[in-house]
Amino acid sequence: MTARLRLAALALAAAFAASSLHAEPIVALDAAGASAPSAPFTAEDLVLLEVRAGDYVLTDALDGYAARSGVFVPLGQLSRLLDLAIVVSPPDRRAEGWALSPDKRVQLDLAAETASAGGETFRVDAAQAVLLGDEIYVRTDLLERLLPLKAKADIPSLSLTLVPLTPLPFQERLARESKRKGLDGSRTIEAVLDVATPYELFTPPSADLNLNVEMAGNAPDPTTQYQLRLAGDLFYAGAQLYAGSDSRGELSDVRMVLERKDPEGGIGPLHLTRAGAGDVFTPALAIGARGAGGRGVYMTSEPLEQPSVLGRIDVRGELELGWDVELYLNELLQGSQATPVGGRYEFPEVPLSYGLNTLRLVFYGPRGERREEVRRLNFGGGLLPKGRAVFRFGAVEEGVNLIKVGDGAMLSGGGLAGQGQWRVLAGFDYGLATNLSLSTGYARYTPAPDDTRQLLTTGVRTSVAGVALIADGAVDGEGGAAVAITGLGRARGVSYSLRHAEYGGGFVDETQSRGSDVSRPLARSSELRLDGQARLPLLNRDAPASLSLRRDQLANGDTFLQAAARASTTVDGFVVATNLAYTRDDQAGRGASDRLTGGMDASGVVADVWRVRVGVDADLAPELQARTAVLTLDREFGQNRSLRLGLSHAFGDDPSTGFQAAATWRLSMADVTVGGGYDTGTDEWRIGFQLSTGLLFDPLQRRYRPARPGAAAGGNVALLAFVDENGDGVAQPGERRMPGLKVSGGYREEEADALGRLVIAALGDGAYVRLRVDPESVDDAFMSLPPTTIQFTPRPGRVAVVEYGMRTTSEVELRMLLRDAAGGSRGLSALGVQLVDAQGTVVAEGRTEYDGALILEGLPAGAYEVRLDPQQSARLRMSLEEPVTVQVGAGGGFLGTVRAYIKIN
Repeated sequence: MTARLRLAALALAAAFAASSLHAEPIVALDAAGASAPSAPFTAEDLVLLEVRAGDYVLTDALDGYAARSGVFVPLGQLSRLLDLAIVVSPPDRRAEGWALSPDKRVQLDLAAETASAGGETFRVDAAQAVLLGDEIYVRTDLLERLLPLKAKADIPSLSLTLVPLTPLPFQERLARESKRKGLDGSRTIEAVLDVATPYELFTPPSADLNLNVEMAGNAPDPTTQYQLRLAGDLFYAGAQLYAGSDSRGELSDVRMVLERKDPEGGIGPLHLTRAGAGDVFTPALAIGARGAGGRGVYMTSEPLEQPSVLGRIDVRGELELGWDVELYLNELLQGSQATPVGGRYEFPEVPLSYGLNTLRLVFYGPRGERREEVRRLNFGGGLLPKGRAVFRFGAVEEGVNLIKVGDGAMLSGGGLAGQGQWRVLAGFDYGLATNLSLSTGYARYTPAPDDTRQLLTTGVRTSVAGVALIADGAVDGEGGAAVAITGLGRARGVSYSLRHAEYGGGFVDETQSRGSDVSRPLARSSELRLDGQARLPLLNRDAPASLSLRRDQLANGDTFLQAAARASTTVDGFVVATNLAYTRDDQAGRGASDRLTGGMDASGVVADVWRVRVGVDADLAPELQARTAVLTLDREFGQNRSLRLGLSHAFGDDPSTGFQAAATWRLSMADVTVGGGYDTGTDEWRIGFQLSTGLLFDPLQRRYRPARPGAAAGGNVALLAFVDENGDGVAQPGERRMPGLKVSGGYREEEADALGRLVIAALGDGAYVRLRVDPESVDDAFMSLPPTTIQFTPRPGRVAVVEYGMRTTSEVELRMLLRDAAGGSRGLSALGVQLVDAQGTVVAEGRTEYDGALILEGLPAGAYEVRLDPQQSARLRMSLEEPVTVQVGAGGGFLGTVRAYIKIN
């Protein structure tokens, strides 16, 4: 019987007893059993009170009495709830002990009608306290004189609120329990099952293949384009191979990389978090040189989810043919990319806000697929703990792939001015003191053809009055110099960042949007960013919003002013993102020009079947002119068929409208799409065929199996659900498998097959990925699950194995009883009880309810001893009359009721 059912049973019993007693006064008995003065309440006054102290509910069933003269509560039971060493002695009609320390005695003597607490002795009469059975009930005003607390009883809500005037022992106990159980106040720290995926000498690689064939009305020959990805472990590192063709089907791009990643910094003696060789990217510096790609090496010890120096990051990843991706920063749309470049997407120089940043990548597939990757980055202004060192290093032959095919070009973030030149960057940060970090850096870079420069930087990071301050200086070998100062903080829920930089001697700062042009160098640059919540008057709600202001002045006197605002909200189930941008170009001798642009994107589900995406861009000034409008409709017919309809229109002097339609069949081995379109501007039609497939090696079945596209671009997981009968955490051949277990976190929720197996593919390449197990998918009430959140570090192509072992458990009801003088017994409430194994380890514990009952759940098989909470029993001088054991079998289930009798020593 659950606690709630027992509570309901008590309420019914109390109501029945009250109606049977006809409101006759309760008669108290003295030590000899003789009649004592009548209690100032009747049986009809019985109430069940919820006792609350701060955020904690100590009990939801404290038996009290609400009379005209006040509310009476049981002193002994309440003292046990508060972990106070106060014991009620019914034969002596006394209660005595101490509240906070042995020298702070508390005593209540009903026979002498006196009480003492806090060094004060005072009179007590029968209207304030009465002995009933083996408990002394005291009025709340007397309780406040006896104990260092305030007590407020609210009978309409059946609650008793206690406000300790000084920290009491129960608060320390609850804090210990909270820490042990992973709680922080009322917030729950999620239990996580961490899965290790160590690198291996070799693992069977996962594969992705995309093939696209298209014919156009005005083209004599069809176009063919493909992408192939292979990824897995090789030589104790993650190996990735990419091969892509041009529109003629000829191999045009090959990339290879060997990489290791460890968010905990466990790579080598330098405690690296990431390192790689092959086609890689260099890191960036805080000022001067930005990152670029090519063949070479890189390494870093910087936390993957906590950039220590830079307030901007480059977001890159793999992108399949036909897919597009949107980047959201703190739920604000920052940009989108619809066409992969060299098989990748890239969002350069994404600005971070002070504090926690949530980056959300939303991928949209050509067949209506939608998946997300979420990364969290904590930017604290570059301060490091005292004595902590972080470094970054990269050296690449810029813009050149490891294997040259065709022109050898690759996605390199616009750094092709140094094509074929070696770009070397190194940065080092050190926490000198608690509030002071130093930074230095070196770069060899080529910002323009035949203009290779060497650069040295130094910087200081500190914090003053809650404001993070960053100062950076740099000089290059061509006589250029720069200094930048940044202040970051958070006030009234708004994160702010203010940066100003001064340049001289033709310094080239690639980290700024207008700083990489050698022929037109910057003289100074200022930028203000505000990120927070803004009130939307029309919707009468707050929404994430961002405002940025920027002014750049070139050495030749030209100035550029830019202001941008972004907001995002949900309207009738649609996620709506809006943006507004103003630019002013003031070129010396040629006047100024102003431009105001805006846009809106929205996505959501209509009629529960159609996923709708719509976007509009327009020029608002100097004249109002729409630029583009796009509408996409996706619908799934079951799990194996889908339909996409698209409509786009380009406005302006040469308007055109495009129509698209595509149907997809998801076969056992691949996704097949047939589609076509027509453009009114060019009077051109086209039809196409696309095949997308993925393969991964299933370690549970020891064979390759089809997978969703993206299996080689990100991590995958294979899970085995079973009953762990011997408790070793490893699935044995004879142990029962658990079909039907549901796990979410991928493209859609997956369900274990008849043998308890499931595979989830394409989980991205972040620092961590989390999967959620649905406990409701296990219909056995006596089955104990491991943590329902599974976490691991995904790696491209690697299949992490999760052996999800569940255990059958049991529950038992304990009844803790105290014998009375008449030979009967009554339950003792608020008593701490533990079950311990042979080694003395506590496997379950709790506190008894109003009737001395306690149900302990989730007990694994074994033999356990019942014992009282050692600290409480020592304070109250209580112990068991004789040893009591509980034997839990392997079958699970309810074990019944076990009685234990208490004695007062």
